[in-house]
Amino acid sequence: MTPEEIQNTIQQMLAVQRQIQESQIRNTANIAANAEQIQENIQLIRNNREDISSLRLEISNLVTEVAKLTVDQREKFNQFYGYH
Repeated sequence: MTPEEIQNTIQQMLAVQRQIQESQIRNTANIAANAEQIQENIQLIRNNREDISSLRLEISNLVTEVAKLTVDQREKFNQFYGYH
């Protein structure tokens, strides 16, 4: 190899090394962004679970209230809403 070929080879290798480093930096940034998004999604899931639990409790309370209605109240309710 001539000195010029060696120099060109070294420059090409350095260029490849720079590209690899830039790629690693981008990948690290993407990983960090993905980790942040995952944390946000986990929090949303937790919030959804809490909301579902609250809704279940509310439904349970409403079912209990309806069950406590007297027969007359149920009949009036059914007549008012057109249920037979």
